[in-house]
Parts: sequence; C-alpha cells; structure tokens
Amino acid sequence: MKSFRSTGILLVLAALLGGWIWFHERGPVAAGSAEVLWRLDAASVQSLQLKSAGKAIELRKRGDNWQVSAGQSAPVDADAATVQNLLEQIQLLQADAVTTVESSKLKEYGLDTPQSTLIVNGTQKLELGDLPSFDATKVYARSEERITLLPASLHELIARPLEAWRDKAILRFDPGAVAGFAIKAPAVNASFARDKNGSGNEALSWQITQPLATHADAGTVQSFLGALSGAQTSRFLDDTPSSPSQWGLEKPLATVQLSDTNGELRIGKRMAGGYAAQRSGSAAVFFLADATFGLINRPLRDWRSKTPLLIDLNALSQAEIRARGAAKAFVKENDHWQLQGMLGQSTLESTHQAVTDVLFAAQNLVATDFIDQPASLSSYGLDAPEIEITLDGGQKRLALGRRNGKTYARAAEAIRFGLTVYVLNEDTLQEFQTGLNILLPARKPTLRK
Repeated sequence: MKSFRSTGILLVLAALLGGWIWFHERGPVAAGSAEVLWRLDAASVQSLQLKSAGKAIELRKRGDNWQVSAGQSAPVDADAATVQNLLEQIQLLQADAVTTVESSKLKEYGLDTPQSTLIVNGTQKLELGDLPSFDATKVYARSEERITLLPASLHELIARPLEAWRDKAILRFDPGAVAGFAIKAPAVNASFARDKNGSGNEALSWQITQPLATHADAGTVQSFLGALSGAQTSRFLDDTPSSPSQWGLEKPLATVQLSDTNGELRIGKRMAGGYAAQRSGSAAVFFLADATFGLINRPLRDWRSKTPLLIDLNALSQAEIRARGAAKAFVKENDHWQLQGMLGQSTLESTHQAVTDVLFAAQNLVATDFIDQPASLSSYGLDAPEIEITLDGGQKRLALGRRNGKTYARAAEAIRFGLTVYVLNEDTLQEFQTGLNILLPARKPTLRK
C-alpha cells in the first residue's frame, strides 16, 4: 500500500495538474502556482535515449538533422517532425504537487523498475512508472528525487518502436524551393525548369526544357511536387544492402532528380504492389507503392500545357481578327474594345462584347493531342486558316484550321510560330461563331441577274 500522505498529495495533483504548457514564440511559461519539474532548451538538445520494455532507442542530432538507432543497428534518418513533437512536449514539465519518497518506497509507484525512461544529453533523466489507480490518464514520474504525475501519453511516446521514429519520406524536399527536376522512366524522359523571368503568371511558372522546349502544365507539375514531397513508404526493405543489383538499383527502372538540391529518387526492382526504391543520402532500400510510381511514370503529353496560346486578357491592348475572308483591327481604351480608328468616338457595346467573346474562346482552347513533327500546313488546313488572331502588334498569334473533319491550331509567341500543331475538339470553331457573326458577318451571296 502506498502511504496515505503521498497518495493524498498526488490526488490533489491529479485535480490541478496542468500537464503540458504549449509554448509560443517566447517559449513555454510555467503556471504561477506550478512547480517546474524540469525545463529544457530544445535547441541545445543533441541526444535523446528512450528505454522501454527492455529495448533502447537513441536519437542523435547530426548537424541540422536527426538520426535514430536501436541497439547495434546503424543510424538511419529520423523524422524531424516526430522528434520536434517530443522536444516540445518535454520542454517544460510542471506540476502543482511534487513529493519525495525514500528509495525503498519507489516500488509503490512502479519506479523501482520504470516502465520507460528518457535521458536527455546523457545526463537529465525522466523515469515513468505505474498508472495511479485513481486516474488512468496519468503516470507516476520521477526526475532526480522528485515524484509527480504526468500525462500517460508521454510513456506512449517514449515507448514507440524504431519504425515510428524513422523518416519515411520518399524524398525529403520543399516543393516551393525546387528550381527544376528531371524524370527518367519507361513512359517519359523529360526535364522541367521553373520560370525565372518573374512573369507572375501562374500558368507560365513551369517549362519543359527536354526533349522539347514548351510550356508545362503548371497545375500538373505543382501537384506532382506536392504529392511526391508528402509521399511516405509503408516499410523498409533493407537498411544495409550488400549490392544495388540485389534491388535492381544498379540500373534503375526510373529516377527523379531535383536539380537544385541534388536530391534523387531511384526506383528499381518490381515487387507486389510496388517497387524497391532508394533516395540519395541514405543506403536504406524502401518500398515505393504503385500509386507513387504512377505519379512519376506519366507520358510527356500529360505534363504539357494543353493551352495552345497563353493569353492574359487584362494585359491586351491590340487585337486583329481575321476570318471569313475579312479582317478588322481593334484597340482597347479604358478597358473597352473598339474598332481601330474609332478612338474617342462612341462604340457599340456589342463590339466590345464580341471581341471579348472571341478572345475568351481563344484563351480557353484545350488541346487533346500534340503533333510535334507535323507535315505540311495544308495537311491541317493551316495554310489558309479559318480564323487568325494577332495580339499586340504580332507578339502573339493564333491560327485555327480544319481538315478532314478535324480542327487544328498553331501558335506564335514572340512573333515566330512554334513547330507544334495542336489537335483540338471537333466543335472548337463553334465557340467563335457568336462573336464573329457581329465582328465579321458572313457575306451574303451576290444574286445574278
């Protein structure tokens, strides 16, 4: 039986215990009436020893990173967020009631052979014993000669197995800091670069540089980087592989190389439900799921921008529209489109709306496929386009043609047309007809006498 006096004190503690004080920018602050059991400077912590159920785990800081090991096993990368969570929870331990007991009475609290032990920097020790009969959410704790009650969740945290502390990231990086990357896989071999021109246009933020120079679909690229940075392995296959060939990594099936951080993901041997993989900076081989491989192994067309010509409607000031054997030029004044030569004069609202409709249709074109090595322009009806749009004095141009029931487009940026011909939906030209009927109405046939 525990002494009535000691248990009574701890009962008061159970009712008043603040547990943990979550800290803000200035660090944790002890409650006014609480007694501090210990306080840590998290930045000064270099090692953590966790002991439970006869097993010992050591976390040790290496530069800015943490590594974890168990017994005689080689250190492996630890998950920084998991370690930080532990540091935050033990940075300040406080209680409203603390007692001391003789060594002979430690057994009454389960502290003669603690259930778990935490040692910080090799010197500062916290021992956790039994749960009190009156509160299963608390655990008896001892630091130096003082005994108190702390949340039982602390024992659960210390008792975690090695796998729970490991860094399971497929590839550790900040998506926002990636300047470029390259993928080599069965379905694609391509390089990507973030736009360095500072255009501010989100749609222009990524380019494909190899095997051809063209716009990448920014949403696809950003989604890929976000998903890859958050992907985790479900298990480790081999921490100390004897040979890369054992896992098919001497000649990887696929690789992802980040150009600015030298981070690399190598994907090798096929396994049930996934692949063996390895990342740079670590010898460990881990399991990479089919779903993650599917994010990487996509054909080039999936990475490309499906928009033939990227148009910022708000930035335009001039537009020439040619169709149905005629052409008209328009200028924008005070955010209002009007026929060139009519500046300062009243203009029809229908003209402004019609120009806007035509440009909006051009802005929202979506390619269904790409022809990067096209035949002659006449093969696509682009030698005599159905519609031609020239923007801002020729800085951007768009031509749409039709041949054999199919609709095609080609686009020019910085005056010169690109080589690629874009395949469009068959009914694409219909999107332009409402505006064209106002701006360039079809000529009525001349009646012969």
